[in-house]
Amino acid sequence: MKRTKRIELRVSEEELGLIKNNARMCGNTVGRFVRERSMMLVEPRPAISENEKQLLRELSAIGNNLNQIALKLNRGEHTVMADIENNQLGLSAVIEKLLR
Repeated sequence: MKRTKRIELRVSEEELGLIKNNARMCGNTVGRFVRERSMMLVEPRPAISENEKQLLRELSAIGNNLNQIALKLNRGEHTVMADIENNQLGLSAVIEKLLR
């Protein structure tokens, strides 16, 4: 959608700083942040850090591994106990990182 209309708004230095900071924390521009909030399109939430993205990837990999182990067990196949232990260690490491 092409945006052709402009709205001017007066704010204090403190308010402007707060708006800019909130927009940055949400990973948005000031314009997008103000537009979305004023129209209640989305609830603001902080952007995910690179560290958090890495932890999510690790959790995803652990979940995939657990699904593979469960699939083998449900088929009656034997699984190596080391696979289960590795997943447990990986999950413990992720939890430790989250608690830091």
